[in-house]
Amino acid sequence: CLRHFSYYDIETLGDLVKQQRSYVCKFRNIGKSTMKIWDEFLEEHGLHFSKEKENMATQLGRSWEICNIEIEDEKMNQKVNEWIDSHQDELLQDIKDLCAIPSVLADAEEDAPFGVECKKALNAAIDLCAKYGFETKNYDNYVGTADFDSSLPHTLDMLGHTDVVPAGEGWTVTEPFNIIEKDGRLYGRGTSDDKGPMMCALYAMRALKETGFPLPKGVRMIIG
Repeated sequence: CLRHFSYYDIETLGDLVKQQRSYVCKFRNIGKSTMKIWDEFLEEHGLHFSKEKENMATQLGRSWEICNIEIEDEKMNQKVNEWIDSHQDELLQDIKDLCAIPSVLADAEEDAPFGVECKKALNAAIDLCAKYGFETKNYDNYVGTADFDSSLPHTLDMLGHTDVVPAGEGWTVTEPFNIIEKDGRLYGRGTSDDKGPMMCALYAMRALKETGFPLPKGVRMIIG
């Protein structure tokens, strides 16, 4: 993201950086006192200048050199990527377990508006979210939610569903609900629509939570 800011926009840009922690910023009208503010801001939020501060103003309000600054929280990226690598087997197992539930739409029963297997899959997903430390809620087995941090402003919803279409015919690699890994791929009903992607979203939330990086806004997973 490339933006142009003057020295008096320092607070506005600071808010943007807190919301999205990777920016390329081109500053105009930078003076020494402004750079001091930025130094303090970056240090407070664990950020850094990716290039040496060259051609900075030698007198406040007198020199108008342009300085390109790239702000990126490399520490966060590295820790999250390492966490994901170390938890990949666990993610695959959670996907396999969830996809093994034949959650095809069926006749409604008591406390199971979409059938017993759909209820089982929904609750299995909600239980996983709770197991990994998220605040969950089950809305009468129609839908569930998991909040990253319910105290944050409700901003982003991620939608996923645990029901699947009927198994159909023509399966050759495996049976639809016998999930296997072959040649770097998972085979089985629901691995791509939508249990697999939903588990990836959950693990993204989990990675941020367990590596200790706070979010400025709320994230909620909505599970159907």
